[in-house]
Amino acid sequence: MPVYDIGQVDGLHYISMEYVDGEDLASLLRRIGRLPVDKALETARKLRASLAAAHEKGVLHRDLKPANVMIDGRGQVLVMDFGLAGLSGQLQGDIRSGTPAYMSPEQLAGTEVTVRSDIYSLGLLLYELFTGKRAFQAASLMELIEMQERASPASITTLVKELDPAVERVIQRCLQPDPRQRPAVAAALPGGDPLAAALVGIVALAVLAPGQAITPKVPLENPPEALARDARTILKSFGAARWKNPAAGQPPLVAFWYRESPRPMTAVLGWNVVVGYGDPPFEMSGMVRLWTDPDGKLLEFEAVPPQVEAAAPPSGAFDWARLFQSAGLDQSRFQPADPQWTPLANWDTRAAWTGADAPGTPPGGSETRS
Repeated sequence: MPVYDIGQVDGLHYISMEYVDGEDLASLLRRIGRLPVDKALETARKLRASLAAAHEKGVLHRDLKPANVMIDGRGQVLVMDFGLAGLSGQLQGDIRSGTPAYMSPEQLAGTEVTVRSDIYSLGLLLYELFTGKRAFQAASLMELIEMQERASPASITTLVKELDPAVERVIQRCLQPDPRQRPAVAAALPGGDPLAAALVGIVALAVLAPGQAITPKVPLENPPEALARDARTILKSFGAARWKNPAAGQPPLVAFWYRESPRPMTAVLGWNVVVGYGDPPFEMSGMVRLWTDPDGKLLEFEAVPPQVEAAAPPSGAFDWARLFQSAGLDQSRFQPADPQWTPLANWDTRAAWTGADAPGTPPGGSETRS
């Protein structure tokens, strides 16, 4: 969806976007099962044309799925949520972002993401559009990967007998495990089948370029690389601790998180394929993680203490002032309070404060050290 404006009123962030009077395709399919063949063909043509228009601009969607397609009150099809979109050929390290159930095999494997990866996602979406069922019903990420490599989805024409077999052949080409066997671009799907005239008519494409995504519209003085450098600097001065900014009220519109681990981190929870703030679980000695705002001010910091303590415990009280300083807070504006939160890991000292250090910030907050 186009983002018209981003701002803040009375301490509350807002995003102004286009209002679409309609329903997303995922909700529609849950409600009615599947679309009638004529309506599904019309929707498929518009989806194919929308994706072709994006690819002509060099834009990869990377998260094409029913939940990101809207059908408005006039029956127009809008491809939405280009938040993960990127320019073809410029996506190097961030390959696995997206929704695993609608990813191509090469994207799930983390090897590459190309125009043909979007074509595979389109094939999955079209299969669901015509049948009301997912092409691959998997209970786990590993099972999904195996099914994509070794199995073929049930024939569409056995489920929808009135469907032209030519449509099924188009979808089967999109779902080839080898990306080289898929159409190179959405506009290159074969002619002579009911999807061949996809570029005719009105096509609604909500967003065509990453420049219309939310994040680029937020003025960031510090790039992620600089925030990562600052995060490592903060970590050098802290021991094993847990800190939550006592003045942190409403979360910022954009926040930065950083994690470190003594061992390589791999996402393990559910369908996740990308390491996140909570995945893998925060339970290994030596793990650290923190949040900052776009200005690098500390919002939250946690570290898992070592399982085996040193021969002699560190002497002296922990210098809480360093945490207040990293958070950009004036410690004199806060009053000590009785700790109420119990850390998940062991601790030596607990401390808490109440107070406020910014207009509109509710009092409260705590810190713990382990």
